[in-house]
Amino acid sequence: MNEENISQSFKMSYTLHRPWSDILFETTLPPTVLEKMIEISDKVLADSKRISWGENLAGQIKEELLIEPELLKKENLLDFFGNMVQEYVHQCNLQQAPSDQHQHMETVKNHIQVTVNSMWIVEQQPGEYNPIHTHTNCDISTVMYLKAPIFLPSEKTERNDDGTIYFIGSSSPKTKLNTNSLKVKPTPGAFFIFPSHLQHTVYPYKTNDNFARRSVSFNASFEYKK
Repeated sequence: MNEENISQSFKMSYTLHRPWSDILFETTLPPTVLEKMIEISDKVLADSKRISWGENLAGQIKEELLIEPELLKKENLLDFFGNMVQEYVHQCNLQQAPSDQHQHMETVKNHIQVTVNSMWIVEQQPGEYNPIHTHTNCDISTVMYLKAPIFLPSEKTERNDDGTIYFIGSSSPKTKLNTNSLKVKPTPGAFFIFPSHLQHTVYPYKTNDNFARRSVSFNASFEYKK
């Protein structure tokens, strides 16, 4: 009996279906947006009438201050962040939809209406931390990093956890094919968007620098316009 060996190569396309996965969206703020957010946060922190937002938050952090919408509207930043959340929702819709419906999803994108509910500064000092938590009364949450000190090494340097944010998914524990968590060291300009039910935590840190680990977060809701 003659045997035929298949030795030729094939060029094949494929699709990865992940409708059961939460999407963690990562990008980098444009330099002008980063500069404006630093200016706004500096202004809020220096304001004697600043509004504490900590009672609405989980963080064991002293300086958690509200950014009022007027400060964002003046710089057209409400529209910018609304558009970013719209793109995030669109990508989530694409992930759920079969490929033959992706063109229709482009039409649906134009009907996604986003509302930024609240935005606040987290001026995290050495030793402060944020316990594992989720965000409530919203659909989408975000975090952007404006300033990050040089962290001193962790006690167990192989872990390198200090100052990081941990995102914790709902999948099974780490296996050979997946993991249920992601650890990120903050860098100025990094911007993350994620579903409000995604658990996350921020570790304390030590540093010799003279400024805090500063981030800004906001919650948002969305609906589909008729």
